[in-house]
Amino acid sequence: MKTTAPYLRQRKDGIWEIASKDPRTGKAKRKSTGTRDEVEAEKALSAFTSKEAADAAQPDPDAPRLRQRTDGYWETVYKDEGGTKRRHAHGTKERAGADAAHEVFVKELMKPEIPERPTVEWVVDRYYEYVCREKKETTWEPMAANVGPLKDRLGHLFWDEIVQDVVDDYIHWRMEKPRWTAHQDFDRQYGTTSRNTACKDLGVLRSALNRARQNRYTSYAPDFTIKKGKPSRDTKVWLTMPELQRMIAACAPAPIYVNGKEIDRVRDRAHIEGFLRISLATAARKEAILSLTWDQVYIPEPQEKRLVEVNPVSAQGADGEVRTAGKSFEATYDTPMFDVEAGTHIEGAYIDFGEG
Repeated sequence: MKTTAPYLRQRKDGIWEIASKDPRTGKAKRKSTGTRDEVEAEKALSAFTSKEAADAAQPDPDAPRLRQRTDGYWETVYKDEGGTKRRHAHGTKERAGADAAHEVFVKELMKPEIPERPTVEWVVDRYYEYVCREKKETTWEPMAANVGPLKDRLGHLFWDEIVQDVVDDYIHWRMEKPRWTAHQDFDRQYGTTSRNTACKDLGVLRSALNRARQNRYTSYAPDFTIKKGKPSRDTKVWLTMPELQRMIAACAPAPIYVNGKEIDRVRDRAHIEGFLRISLATAARKEAILSLTWDQVYIPEPQEKRLVEVNPVSAQGADGEVRTAGKSFEATYDTPMFDVEAGTHIEGAYIDFGEG
């Protein structure tokens, strides 16, 4: 089950924000804390959580409620969009049946009204709400960058006005827009959006229109084509072993400087090094590695082979006398013990990523 509890996340600019989900609609919400200090952000999260709990404890006076009439029948009392009080009878005197009917009726009330001729903005919003509700954050978070431009340029159009000329015009319009900060070039210039980025936007639009057709919001599926451009860079170039070794070496502990002064802390990148080494050894996907738990890692128990006597070593004590240590033995193994710090390779050790 997906949690709706608010949590902290750090944006690329360093500002902490509170991410949460509406428990009724499942739509993602964000609220900036306005600080880069994690301690202050934790305080803001605590205050935000307390406020949400207080709001949840107070019943909404306008929320639909179930009540029993004088004749014994149950009905739901609610307000329509104009604020007029309405009643909906459930035709039963049994509380259990009335509760079930009330729950179904409230869900129907919460559904958005389906327009006779939906606009692109309405269709895309319904699709994005579905993605936020059913998919992981790694899916819906980057999709927001595609939804925004679609609504800006095409949101006012009706769904059946999306023809090939409109699609081609959108690609030209999108390619004139500046790229976002993370994709700026070495000269600190943003440049313009690539054709493939525009095609990603249109891919979201096509998925939204297809889902609208499945829900009978529209009468036919989209029939436009999306012609992608050539990749702006060779996506099949792999890191060489020297490049990977330099990347792993960069994960070594390093001092931290604040305003040009070294502080008494060391930047620890051991978790990044571990990720890189697992990636190199298994070629697994990022999501699979980050979701690993210890019960998926198997390390064979060391098997003792024999005990070998160690030659005693003589040493001079503090009083000047020479003393010889007693007998000692060293165990040798068919399979060595696992050394976490040295990262010793163990024959037979493996990681179980499961099916898929």
